[in-house]
Amino acid sequence: METIADMLEKKGYERGYDTAYQEKPKWEKHAKLEATQETLIDAATEQYGPLPGMLHEKIKSIKSLENLRALNRKVIRTQSLDEFTELVNRAVQ
Repeated sequence: METIADMLEKKGYERGYDTAYQEKPKWEKHAKLEATQETLIDAATEQYGPLPGMLHEKIKSIKSLENLRALNRKVIRTQSLDEFTELVNRAVQ
């Protein structure tokens, strides 16, 4: 026979599972966003050396996966850090 504590524990577990399941798409999107930001930072660092802190923060502030992907494609075609910074500034606006 199940005790009240057992029933409450089971109900809490089920509620937690339901909440986690509902939140999964948001977590996945956040993970993709962070990974794409880090990939862009890595590519720009490889191309131009250590990035200024402000540029690093601007890249982290971009919340559009499409913009980040476009910047990832463009970083290897830019001729200078200034040119890349200008592209990032446009993406942030």
